[in-house]
Amino acid sequence: MLSILGLTGLVYAIIEAPERGWGDPAVVAWFVAATTVLVVFALWERRCPHPMLDIRFFRNPRFSAASVSITLVMFALLGGTFMFTQYLQLVMGYTPLEAGVRMLPLAATMTVVGPISPRLAERFGAKIVVTAGLLTVCLALGVYMSLGPDSSYADIAWRVMIMATGVGLALPPATEAIMGALPKAKAGVGSAVNDATRQVGGALGVAVIGSVLASVYRPRMAGALRGGEVPAELAEMIKGSLGGALGVAHQLGGEQGRLLADLARDAFVEGMQRGLIISLFVGLAGAAVAFRYLPARGTEEAEVEAAWAAGPDGSSATSDVSGGASRRRGTRARATAGH
Repeated sequence: MLSILGLTGLVYAIIEAPERGWGDPAVVAWFVAATTVLVVFALWERRCPHPMLDIRFFRNPRFSAASVSITLVMFALLGGTFMFTQYLQLVMGYTPLEAGVRMLPLAATMTVVGPISPRLAERFGAKIVVTAGLLTVCLALGVYMSLGPDSSYADIAWRVMIMATGVGLALPPATEAIMGALPKAKAGVGSAVNDATRQVGGALGVAVIGSVLASVYRPRMAGALRGGEVPAELAEMIKGSLGGALGVAHQLGGEQGRLLADLARDAFVEGMQRGLIISLFVGLAGAAVAFRYLPARGTEEAEVEAAWAAGPDGSSATSDVSGGASRRRGTRARATAGH
């Protein structure tokens, strides 16, 4: 319940911020409440005799760096996809089915790259492959920013494939790092954390990037309508979303409708580009975390099991698993001497 309440409060605050303002007391209160509840959740899990999520796992750099990498790559992927599907439908004029078909290169490329990624990680190390994948995602986000209202699908397809290549490179080794950092008895927890990081990253990506888009779109459309003769009800529809603005433009028709539609599309693209900048910085942060903290190579299964058995509370184990061979031997020797 604490995790649900904390994450729900956080996402709600992010979504409400463009409507009320990022400094609005109610929005700030939601952020503070959500942060407080999540801290209480972490404290509860540390003290609970049978925790749902053992916080000690995150002392292991391999486990924590991989979890952060997955969260941030899903943040960038799903946040960007959220905007991109709207771009295909509302800016380029495709139906939902047509837009879905045009996203197939994303799935096809990931299907090809995904199985290759573990082999690359085996040869070059997970650190290099995950970092390269995240940097490739950042490259895709960077070239997305050059899209405009008049771009063609040919301009889009290769950008989508770059994004898919980055995701396909980063996710498999990061997932293996999470699972490989834990003993077999904790495999279910590792799998759950892997799924949770994907879902949380995706939810926050949609919320944050959608909010950035709205924070740009609404003021620009409000400024364009200021002093005009548009009824208040229609003005709210126009400011509310690009879909609402295009609906009003269709009702108006003629030159006035065309100008409104063009203005709304321009405002949406500007908001999308700002959102992509946020995604780009998030992706770069993920690459930095992976390069700094993710070990190049995993640990043998027997060493993982021995490390987790080294201390009765697991505290020595979590800091031991991802270290070098000499440090592992030294830690186990100290643990044995202590017993």
